[in-house]
Amino acid sequence: MQQRVVKNALLFAAAQVVALVFSINYIEDPDSLRFALALQDYNLALLQPHFPGYPVFCALAQLLYLPIGKLGATFACLGGASLFGVFVQLRRLFNIKTVAQEVVLFVFVLFQPLPLVMAVRFMPDMLGAALALFCVLGFVQKRSDRMLFIAAFATGLLAGVRLSNLPLVLVPFLWALLHTRRKLLFLILAALGVLVWLAPLTALTGPMELLRLARQQSGGHFNDFGGTIGSIPDLGTRALSTLRSIWADGLGAYWSGRTWFSWLPTIGIVCLSVAAILRGYAVRVWHKRELQLLVASCIVYLIWIFLFQNVVHKPRHVLPLLPFVIAFLFYGAHALLNSGRIVRQVVPSAIALVMIPFSSTIAWQHRSPSAMARAVEYVRHAVSNEAIQPTLVSTDLVCTFVRRQGIDVDCMPVDPRAPHAVDIGGRTERIIVIGEQALRTGVRTSRDTVFYHNPFVNRMWPQVVLRDFPVSAGGVNK
Repeated sequence: MQQRVVKNALLFAAAQVVALVFSINYIEDPDSLRFALALQDYNLALLQPHFPGYPVFCALAQLLYLPIGKLGATFACLGGASLFGVFVQLRRLFNIKTVAQEVVLFVFVLFQPLPLVMAVRFMPDMLGAALALFCVLGFVQKRSDRMLFIAAFATGLLAGVRLSNLPLVLVPFLWALLHTRRKLLFLILAALGVLVWLAPLTALTGPMELLRLARQQSGGHFNDFGGTIGSIPDLGTRALSTLRSIWADGLGAYWSGRTWFSWLPTIGIVCLSVAAILRGYAVRVWHKRELQLLVASCIVYLIWIFLFQNVVHKPRHVLPLLPFVIAFLFYGAHALLNSGRIVRQVVPSAIALVMIPFSSTIAWQHRSPSAMARAVEYVRHAVSNEAIQPTLVSTDLVCTFVRRQGIDVDCMPVDPRAPHAVDIGGRTERIIVIGEQALRTGVRTSRDTVFYHNPFVNRMWPQVVLRDFPVSAGGVNK
């Protein structure tokens, strides 16, 4: 028992070290900005963070932020703990007998590109995925009534960590409710898990204001800015993006635009998948009913994100599915490690060794500021060093993103869909344009800069065009 505690403590510490090594110290996009601001001033009315508020996650983050005082380290600590939690839960599924098997599983969990990047982002997705996995396995495996009740309470908490992960838990939750003899207690504990965060959130925000925000943000998500099928209706694009999110962004496999190095994890994924299928993964690991519940859970969640989440631009929505994919791949590795043949036993370790530098490269690239973060710093430098303050021309989202980072700059929001967004030909001050809006510039010329980051690190704004029009007089540049 003591040896197991020591081993778990060492693995937990290793997960924390990995997350801290790849922690970031910049604001990469508007979603991250909202959670960063929430740690300093939690206010739903100001979208700090955006609805539904993620109160459980933000409370945990604030508890860590108070003594640590650094955003990057705070989110990395939570992410490292979440990765360790996924590892512990998957470890229970397998009869692991050797240190080699445990190390391979540990590497498979920690060094997948998307989980590793999301573990250090200023967002709750990795913790939500770990908690959703706990709930699903708690219901599906049904070790005891006590475990069912803990999972029911955790499901209520999950709504306060990552509400959009609940569809993954829906089928196992209903199955457990139907088959438990103490249905009332089951429902009370689930409701209690919700009340733990909903009551203080309501008191802090106000019931009427909370309802207003719920209506406004929910309507906006499903009909306007949420990237759902209502705003991006092309089914082919959505299907291809979902596949890319799991295959390329999630597991690091080859996709158009990647280097040859990505073929190495691709070959590993194929080998482990073949080994798992030949060994009868579904039959050997899961009983028939458990397998049906798991498949139904994943199908329901896939339908949910396919129709109602922004799978085109935000691969993070597939994150709750990846632990199940990792479990499938590790079963293939487990079979090879137990085969008794040295050649086969070497394969999983070789694949794990490939995953470490590959995913580390992605995570290290993530440490460099994103394209938009560098554009924001360009504007910050211009504002702090100009006697005549420049004017920023961009979309309302970008203008808000810049100003909420403490940059006092005049903004001219434009509609990028307009044929001529704004006429700057008659203006004499310095103009900085972020984006590729069509401008009527007269005879003014600009200094153009293009910022890039790897889209397999973050698909939001991987290329940002910045045009800097210096101070002019009479329409002619000085």
